[in-house]
Amino acid sequence: MLGLPILGFSVAQRFLPARFADAINAPIVRLAIGSLEPLGFKVAAEGPLRTSEEDGCVPVLDIGALAKIRAGDIATRETKLNRHSAEVVNASACSSPPMRPFSAA
Repeated sequence: MLGLPILGFSVAQRFLPARFADAINAPIVRLAIGSLEPLGFKVAAEGPLRTSEEDGCVPVLDIGALAKIRAGDIATRETKLNRHSAEVVNASACSSPPMRPFSAA
């Protein structure tokens, strides 16, 4: 991040409380990747470290996908998420047909 190894940030912050580390990281991440709100992403109430500690879910941001969204190659849709599914809020606004469920079989 910003030309420095991301692992260095995590090692340096591992002894900090999650809220404090998230407060430090938020402006750095905003500087590195910019605001995601204009792309349709909502800002979470908790930071990523606090989310991973409390919920056990690690938030992931794929920089390649983010570049495709910014380029207009991938469209974002508002969704309702729960632990086992995602539902598009306004499916009638989607121009593409619905995707078939993935089967690992």
